[in-house]
Amino acid sequence: MVAYRAGRSMGLTVLLAAVASAAAQGQDPAPAKLTPQAVLKSHNLERFGTTWTLLSTEKNVLKDLADARARYQQVYEGMMRQQEFEMGAQGRKSDIQDLREQSNILSQQIAAINQQLNALVAPPGDNNFVNQQRNQLSQENNLLVAQHDQMVNMLNTLQEQNKDQGQDQKLQLNAEVAQSREKYMQAVLDLRKSADELTAKYDELAKNPEITKALEALSASTKSTQRLGPSAKVRDAIKLLERAEGSVQSETIELHRENGVDHVYASLGKVPTKMVLDTGAGLTTISAKLAGRIGLKPKTSDPTVRLTTADGTVVEARQLVIPSVRVGKFTVQNVECAVMPAEKGDVDPLLGQTFFKHFKVEYSAGARKLSLKKLDTTGDGAEIKSVADADAKPSAKAPTKGRRAVRPPRAAVKSKRSTQNRPSASGGDAQAPPDGGADPN
Repeated sequence: MVAYRAGRSMGLTVLLAAVASAAAQGQDPAPAKLTPQAVLKSHNLERFGTTWTLLSTEKNVLKDLADARARYQQVYEGMMRQQEFEMGAQGRKSDIQDLREQSNILSQQIAAINQQLNALVAPPGDNNFVNQQRNQLSQENNLLVAQHDQMVNMLNTLQEQNKDQGQDQKLQLNAEVAQSREKYMQAVLDLRKSADELTAKYDELAKNPEITKALEALSASTKSTQRLGPSAKVRDAIKLLERAEGSVQSETIELHRENGVDHVYASLGKVPTKMVLDTGAGLTTISAKLAGRIGLKPKTSDPTVRLTTADGTVVEARQLVIPSVRVGKFTVQNVECAVMPAEKGDVDPLLGQTFFKHFKVEYSAGARKLSLKKLDTTGDGAEIKSVADADAKPSAKAPTKGRRAVRPPRAAVKSKRSTQNRPSASGGDAQAPPDGGADPN
C-alpha cells in the first residue's frame, strides 16, 4: 500500500513536470536586445568612418551646394565676358581716336598745300615753272584728299559698327549677368533652407537617449569615439554657406513721397541730392546745373542720347559718367547718366537702371520702402565657386587661370517708360528683373 502511494506520487510529479515543460514550450521567447549598430540604423543613420549620418538628407544639402557653385561660376564667367567686352570697346575707341588724329593731320596738310597754291604767283615770262609747281602741288593735294576721304569713310564705318553692334552685345551681356546673379542668390537661399533642415534633424537625434547610449556603447566596444553627423563635407559646406551669405548684402531704405512721386536721397560724388525713383527708367538723368556741381562738363564730343518726355518732346542730352552714386550704404562707381540741356532748367534728377542694375530691387510703393540686395563678388562669397563635390570637373567655359575677379563694367540703359516731367532714355541696358526690381560676382 505504501509502495503504491509512493509510485503514484512520483508519477504525478513527472506529469506535472511534463505539463510545465509543455507550457513553457508554448510561450514566446524573450525578445533579443538590439545591437548599437542596429539602433542607429533604425533611425536612418549610416556609418562613414566614426561618423553616423543622415545620408539621404546630406545628399540634398550637397546637391544644393553644387547648384550654388554652378550658379556662381555663371556669374563669374559673365562678368569676365563683360570685362573683355569693355576692354574691346576701349580698344575700338582708341582706334577711332587714332583715325581722328590721322584725319586731322591730313586735313592740316591739305590746308597747307591749298595755301601754297593760293600764294603761288607766276613771275613775268616764267609761267612754265609755276605751272609745274602747281601741277606737283595739285597731285600731292589730290593724293592727300583721297587718303583723307578713305580715312573718313573708315572712321564713319567703325563708329557706326561700334554704336550698333556694341550696344546690342552690351545689352545681352548685362541681361545675362543680371539673371545669373538672381539665380545665384536664390541658390544660396535654397542651400540655407536645406542646411537648416538637416541641422534641425541632427539636433533632434542628439536629444534621443537611445541614440546617445548606442553611440557610447559602440565607442566603448570599438575603442574609437563614434559621433553623430553631419559629415565633414557638410560641415565645410555650411561654413562656405555662411561666407556666401555674407557676400549678399542688403539694406532697406525709406522713400519720400512728393507730388505723388517717390524720391530717394542719394549722393552723386560728394553732392547730396534727392532723386526721383524709377527702376523702370533706363538712364539716370540729371540737369546741366547738377552736372556742374558734381564736376561734369558736357562737350560736343560726348555721345548724344535722345530722351522723350511725357508730353512727347524729344530732347537731345549728353551721355556722361558720374564718378560714384551712393544710396544708403551702397556705392556704385562710374554710373552712366544723361545730362539734360541747360535750357531745360533745373529738372528733377532721376535714378534709373544704370544704378539699379547692380542690385536685386524690391520696391513696396504702399510701405514706401526700397530693398536693395547686392552680390559682392570680390569678397569671401567668391569661394563658393570652388566648392561642391571634390571631384567636380571645371567648366569648359571657365576663364583662363590667373585672371582676377572683376566688378561688372558700367553700361547704358534702354527704357521706353516716360513719366511726368521726367525723360526716359531711348538707348541702353538690361531690363529690370520680374520680381519688381533691377540685379552677383
